[in-house]
Amino acid sequence: MLNDLLLLGFTEQTLPESLANCYPHASTHIATFPNIKALVEYLLSSPNYSLVRNSTDHAQIERADTSLIEKEIDYSVTIVINSNPAYYAQQISDSSNTSLSSLSLKNLLSLLNYRFLHLNPIILSLNSSDENEDDITHVFSELSIVENNLSTRLARIKCWIGFNDRQFDQLDTMINYLNLDFPVDSDMALFTKLLSTDIDYDKLLINLESHKDDEYYLNLINKWEFNAFHFNLDELLKMSHVILKSYSINAQSHSQTLSSFLFFVRDNYRIGNPFHNFRHAIDVLQATNFFLNILTRDSSFKLSKSDSFALLLASLGHDIGHPGITNAFLINTKSPLAAYFDNHSILENFHRLQFKKILIPFLDQSKDLFPVDGNTHLKYTLSVVDNAILATDMAKHDDYVKEIYNLESDFDNFKLLSCILIKCADISNVCRPLNPSCKWGLSLGEEFKQISCLEAYFKSSTPSRDLLQDDLIANNFGKPIKDMDLHEGITLVDNLSNNQLFFINRFANDFFTKVANTIPQLHFLADHLIENAAFWESV
Repeated sequence: MLNDLLLLGFTEQTLPESLANCYPHASTHIATFPNIKALVEYLLSSPNYSLVRNSTDHAQIERADTSLIEKEIDYSVTIVINSNPAYYAQQISDSSNTSLSSLSLKNLLSLLNYRFLHLNPIILSLNSSDENEDDITHVFSELSIVENNLSTRLARIKCWIGFNDRQFDQLDTMINYLNLDFPVDSDMALFTKLLSTDIDYDKLLINLESHKDDEYYLNLINKWEFNAFHFNLDELLKMSHVILKSYSINAQSHSQTLSSFLFFVRDNYRIGNPFHNFRHAIDVLQATNFFLNILTRDSSFKLSKSDSFALLLASLGHDIGHPGITNAFLINTKSPLAAYFDNHSILENFHRLQFKKILIPFLDQSKDLFPVDGNTHLKYTLSVVDNAILATDMAKHDDYVKEIYNLESDFDNFKLLSCILIKCADISNVCRPLNPSCKWGLSLGEEFKQISCLEAYFKSSTPSRDLLQDDLIANNFGKPIKDMDLHEGITLVDNLSNNQLFFINRFANDFFTKVANTIPQLHFLADHLIENAAFWESV
């Protein structure tokens, strides 16, 4: 496994030799940072980068831009902080009181544990003169845990859902996240403020073209032909920023606060999930925004801006932290997560709790961000988020199908409307134009293939790491799904049309027909569904 060794207050030459020996040169990338802000910027840029071997010198490890392939982190991250009082006092004296670099050592450790848990960071603070054998033992142990749990895709999924032999506090498991001791309110407020004011997030969006302004993205967002596969992760984040900013009453002053929040959300979606990833989140956000715009212009439903804003937040966070498996899998394997939620809407309950841990500090920091009409208080917003995210549990799908007609006479029932709208958005991929609809179908098929492989591991009488290797889930596509067209998808996956028709007939037909009859402004969804079903039947 490769290692990213990040040094704050050390250089390769001043790092204690016994610690340096834990990180072989042939598998380690080393970066040094002059201050806390530089370190945080590096960590925030992680989605666009990965560690790779130099193409000419394989013994040299580089941090390279891998944004085009959207690579999941599969290496260790170790942060070594110089805790020498003299060094730290100098750091603080050189910074302003409103700078990340003014944080005390205690607060820095708390911030790193809270904000960057998704990186599974091994964090070590030591005096520059230390040669502590316990530290070395600690590092060796945690490096071993990271390698055992993160080296392959299936191993990572197994770890996330709580099946890991050994762990440490910063290991990114779903149970660890739920049990994480978050900073006290005063520290959380400080971290949220500093992350919003001391970081230039626009600079970190390296894959945006400068000539494309908000109007350019709004033009794309406001079309049902929106194809999330056409855009990289930075563009998708930008689109979420444009959508949410349009609901703000004080957009300009909170632009960086909103960016900080969106970076945090993106970091906690699993970049390697074929389907339940940040791209899906933005697809659902765009669809929800599209529906709300239509209903606000032309319907009898009473929608305040605060209603709409809350539902958009739910759409953004509805699958955060998704491990790429199903509730049924979690129950059948008797996972710790299933036990935690008593086998009830396991993933959806996790998503809403994780999302609120990120959302609440952001909302507290942005009290004048809310629209002023109607219910603007935090409790109401969080109740909308809770109800909407829980509604995305497909085990409850038939219950919501039965309730749709209640909207014909109850125009004030935003609780029910919000649940129906987020469900429309969540499964609307079968109503999109055929090209993106095909790609979503391919993506879901790849995710189910990974689930099948992991099931084989758990059913094996002698489960071994051989059953978790990446070659078991490899495909023969020859390119990322986002770069494939409809013809390629049909040619490469024989059962694609059957899979699409199964979902349409089992879940979508009745649902979107009743939505069209009850909310005629959304009739276009049923129309697209009929066209797509006819195509898949003809293949």
